[in-house]
Amino acid sequence: MHRTKAWFIFLTFIALLTATGCQEVESDSTSEILAVMKAAEAGWNRGDLEAYMQCYQNSPELRFAGKDEVSYGWEPVLEKYRAGYADQAAMGRLLFSDLDVTLIDRDNAMVFGRWQLRRAEDEPHGLFTLIMKRQAGQWKIVHDHTSSGDPERTGAEATITSGDLLGRVALLSGSEFGGRLPGSPGYRQAARAMADRFAELGLQPGGEDGYFQHLPLEYNQVLPGCRLALELPDQQALEYTLDDDYIFRGFTGSGQVKAPVVFCGYGLSFPDRGYDDYAGVDVTGQVVLVFKQGPPWSLEDGSWNGMSNPRPKAQTALHHGALAVLMVSRPNDKNPQPLIGSVMHGGGDVQVDIPQVQISSEVAADLLGKSGLNLAELQTQIDESKAPSSHQLGQSIEIKVDTEYLPVADTVNVVGILPGSDPELKDEYLLLGAHLDHVGTQGGTAHFAGANDNASGTAAVVEMAEAFVQGGVHPRPSVVFVLFTGEEQGLVGSKYYAAHPARPLAETVAMFNLDCVAHGDSIQIWGGHTSPVLWDLARGLDVQADRLLSARTGRGGGADAAPFHQQGVPTIYFTSKYSYTHLHRTSDTVETLNGSLYESLTRLAYRTAAAVADGQYQREELTQ
Repeated sequence: MHRTKAWFIFLTFIALLTATGCQEVESDSTSEILAVMKAAEAGWNRGDLEAYMQCYQNSPELRFAGKDEVSYGWEPVLEKYRAGYADQAAMGRLLFSDLDVTLIDRDNAMVFGRWQLRRAEDEPHGLFTLIMKRQAGQWKIVHDHTSSGDPERTGAEATITSGDLLGRVALLSGSEFGGRLPGSPGYRQAARAMADRFAELGLQPGGEDGYFQHLPLEYNQVLPGCRLALELPDQQALEYTLDDDYIFRGFTGSGQVKAPVVFCGYGLSFPDRGYDDYAGVDVTGQVVLVFKQGPPWSLEDGSWNGMSNPRPKAQTALHHGALAVLMVSRPNDKNPQPLIGSVMHGGGDVQVDIPQVQISSEVAADLLGKSGLNLAELQTQIDESKAPSSHQLGQSIEIKVDTEYLPVADTVNVVGILPGSDPELKDEYLLLGAHLDHVGTQGGTAHFAGANDNASGTAAVVEMAEAFVQGGVHPRPSVVFVLFTGEEQGLVGSKYYAAHPARPLAETVAMFNLDCVAHGDSIQIWGGHTSPVLWDLARGLDVQADRLLSARTGRGGGADAAPFHQQGVPTIYFTSKYSYTHLHRTSDTVETLNGSLYESLTRLAYRTAAAVADGQYQREELTQ
C-alpha cells in the first residue's frame, strides 16, 4: 500500500476514535448534569432548601443574578431563598423543563431551561441560564442568571413560543418529508416523528398500532420526467415550466400525448338536460381545454352535483375520445385561482391513462392565439347564454407525465392521550386535532411544503401537548391529541377517526380543530353559532390577553371539525384571518408565517383547552 494512503487511513481511524470518545464524554456529562438538576428539583419539592442548594458551588465566588440584583456566595443565596420561601406553601412544586445542555469543554457547560412553581394561588415561572463547572468529579453551578416571566401567563402557557412553533413547522415542511402526501415515505416519516414526540411526552398510545390508527387511502405520486410543450410549425417547441406555467392534478393519469387542442367550455356533457360542451366538436384523439371550475350558474332542473370536479371532467373527456385534459381557471372571477397542488378530485373511478393538467392563463392564451379567440370573452358568452361555445384551436400540445398509482395505500392518524386526573371526569374527553398531511411533490422539483397548511396546526397541537405535560397541568377529563391524515382528499382521516374513535364521542365534551393558523393578522374561530358557550369561553380568554379574535364566526364544524359536529360534538375551528395567500402553492413556506400571531393563537387555543380541562365548560347542546 502506498505510504501516503496508509498514513491517511491511520489518521482517519484515529480521528474516528477521538470523535467517538468525545461523543461518549458529551453523553456522560450531559446525563450527569441532568441528574444534578433532577436532584435539585427533588430537594425543593421535599421542602429542603439545603438539599436544593447542593447543585450550587459552595464558594464565595458563586454568582446569582435575578430581579436586577446580583448575590455572591453560597450562604447569601441560601438566605435569600429562605427569606423568599418561608414554608412549603410558598415553595410550591418546582418543575424544570426544556433543559438544553451545551458543553463548552470537558469541565465547563452552559445549561438553558425553564422553571415554574405550581402553587395554590399563582404560578410564577421564567427562564434561566446556568454556567456549570466540574470540580472533583461533580458538576456544580457557578453562575445562575434567572428571569421571571409575565405573571399574567401561566408557566405552561409560557412554554408555547413562536421559536418552538416555527422550528417544528420548519421540520415538517422541509424536503425530508416530501410534502407529507398520505401513503408516501415522507408522510410516514412525519407521522413517526410526531408519534416519537408523543412518546417522549409520556402520552398514552391511542391507536391499534401504538400511536398509529391505520386506514386505507387512494395514492398517486407524480414522478420526475414531466413535460408540457406547445408545438410550433418549423420551430423548436415552446417548453413550459412545471409550477410556473402548469401543474398536474394530484390524481392525474400517466401518458405521453402529442395532439391538437379543442376548447370545450366547462367540460360538461348533459345532453338530456340541454347542455353539452362536446356537442358539435370531435375530440377523438385530441386534447381538451376546459375551465377548471364549474359554471357559476345552474340549469333550471338543478345543480351540477359535483360533476364539474376534475375527475368527472376527465371521465367525460375520455368518454368522448380525448387523450388528455387541460384545465384553466375562470378568467372572469374576481380572483382567478392560481396554479395549485391538489388531491381533491371528486368521486368515481380514477382514469390512470389520461393526463390532467392545470395551466396558467398565459399558457391558455398561447393555445388560443392562432384562433383569435379570447378566454374571458368565451366565458362571458357561455355564462350569458348558458349554451356551449366549443372550438378547434389549431394548436398542438405535447404532455408527458408518469405516476405511481395505488388504488389502496396505507396511511395513519397519530393519536396520543393524556389521562384525566379527576376520578369522576377522567372518562370524559377533550379532543384537540389538526391534519398532518399536505399534497406532496410533483416531478421531483415542485415541493408543496404546506407550512401554513397544515404544518402550523400540527405543530400547535404538539406544542399544546407539551404545555400540558411540561407545565405540570393535570387535566380533569382526559385529553386526546389527534393528527389526522387525508384532509386534503376530503377529510378522510377525521371521518375515519369519527367512525372509529379511540375514545367514545358520546363522552367527548368538545373538539378543537386547528388548520392554517400562522399566516395573516388576526384570529378567526368558526363554530360559534352552533357551539356558542364554547366560543364565548375562547372569546373571553382573548379579551383578557391579546385581543386578536375577530367577532365574526359561523355555523358548523368546518374542515376536520365537520365529522365531529355532525355527530353532535361541540366544536370550534381555529384559523388565522387572511390565511390563504399561499394556499396549496409551493410558496407556502415557513418564511411566510407570522410568528407573533402564531404564538398568540396557539396560546389562546391552549388557554381555552386548559379551561375546558379544568372543568370550566360542560358539553352543550348544539344550537340549530
